[in-house]
Amino acid sequence: SGTRALVRLGDFGVALLNVSNPASPVALGSWNTFLPLSDAVLVGNLAYIASWEADFLSTVEIVDFTDPAKPVLKGYYDTPGYAQDLAVRGNIACVADAEGGLLTLDVGDPMW
Repeated sequence: SGTRALVRLGDFGVALLNVSNPASPVALGSWNTFLPLSDAVLVGNLAYIASWEADFLSTVEIVDFTDPAKPVLKGYYDTPGYAQDLAVRGNIACVADAEGGLLTLDVGDPMW
């Protein structure tokens, strides 16, 4: 968002970058996920991260990057299927969850 970008770090994490100079991005912070990452979206200071593995373990994590050097898990949601893609608008996250279908989550108060 703006001069920051959330990028994938392999299968198990994301990094927040300052991209105000696209020729020379600067790492601001990172977050490691417990499960393999499938999608991540940055909205303001919050990263919404979908991850899953074959044993029907699947989550959406909400990570606060207000202090990028010390990100904080604000909440998470265990999904019934495989959280594959997500989109966030306002306080609603839509999650494509394979067998779980399309989930809509109220993320306005993310401490689930």
